[in-house]
Amino acid sequence: MGAHSIHPRVWQVSGQRFWGLFKELCGEPDVFFSHCLVHNYCPLVFMAESGKNIALPQLPKGPSRDALRDICDNAMRSVVELLQPQLVVGVGKYAAERCSKALPATTVHTLMHPSPANPATNCGAWAPAATAQLSHMGVLPLLSS
Repeated sequence: MGAHSIHPRVWQVSGQRFWGLFKELCGEPDVFFSHCLVHNYCPLVFMAESGKNIALPQLPKGPSRDALRDICDNAMRSVVELLQPQLVVGVGKYAAERCSKALPATTVHTLMHPSPANPATNCGAWAPAATAQLSHMGVLPLLSS
């Protein structure tokens, strides 16, 4: 079955969970985007022949992965330097760790990744956990219209 025959709502659970929560919290996209920017640490997609997503830390260790990580760190630094956000949130432990290493003078918060590979996100548990984390970070008041 080709990728073109799979509806995005079927194959991208993480995105459904992430954007679904912010739609619920914000109502309208303008509310979210007036205060927030989503920058994917590694905007490239690597997939196994089965169609399974392969995240950057799952790629084989070696100089190629290190070079890609360095490029992603530099791109993230450039975005942060340009936009000068008040708060940086890494979605998932890996993104938060990379943000912390690349931006040592910046406080970085972690939001649990909505991936179905994380057992703590399944059975409807991700949205309440993420909402609690956002509340703890002080972000929730920015997300209401």
